[in-house]
Amino acid sequence: MPPLSLDDSELETVMALAAPLPPENRVPFLEAVADELAAQGAEVGPGAVHRVARSLQRRFVDLPPTIRENKYFR
Repeated sequence: MPPLSLDDSELETVMALAAPLPPENRVPFLEAVADELAAQGAEVGPGAVHRVARSLQRRFVDLPPTIRENKYFR
């Protein structure tokens, strides 16, 4: 599988979504984003990068249980 290539704007999007995560969750988040984008194959555009990173961010954010259980957060 060829290496994932993101342009500056796409990389900026991913890094901005990684910034609010706890430090220990950032690398696993970035790896998950790369894996998911690579699985999509061929070309990935800015919209796909944002959708994938935004949906995966929820897995890695560390929220208090009261917020995590809120049906509107999901």
